[in-house]
Amino acid sequence: MFFAKYFFQDKKRLNLFTNVTAPAYHAGPKATRDVIKIMKSHYNVKEITYFTPINKWQKLKERIRKLYLLFYITFLEQNLSVVQYPFLLSRTITKKLGKGNILFIHDLECLRTNTPDETDVVDSYSYIIAHNQYMKNYLIEKGISADKIYLLE
Repeated sequence: MFFAKYFFQDKKRLNLFTNVTAPAYHAGPKATRDVIKIMKSHYNVKEITYFTPINKWQKLKERIRKLYLLFYITFLEQNLSVVQYPFLLSRTITKKLGKGNILFIHDLECLRTNTPDETDVVDSYSYIIAHNQYMKNYLIEKGISADKIYLLE
């Protein structure tokens, strides 16, 4: 398994950060769900999910959860964290998660839409998992070290 081969030496638990939108009855969130399912079947995983709010009550609830996430990230134990990207919290929070952790890229918003470049967020991670060689080449062109990019294969 990719993670055992490269990352698990003395870590106790794997934190898995995921962003979830409203329930979808299509294949859009399938990759994210598959990663969660596979990781839970192989590792001791603490899943930390951020829900994209769709009404006022959910917005309030998610603001409270965002504060919890900030607290949790600041005082994280010596655990390995995997962030499934895009992770729709602020750039600051996503970057803060980067040191010593893994970014699992499903997609980059800057490739799909006309949004600012995200390479500063991506580059803040110690390890990056790209889904194919084209994504890896794109990240290398943007100045990210090839040594920290691994292909999902």
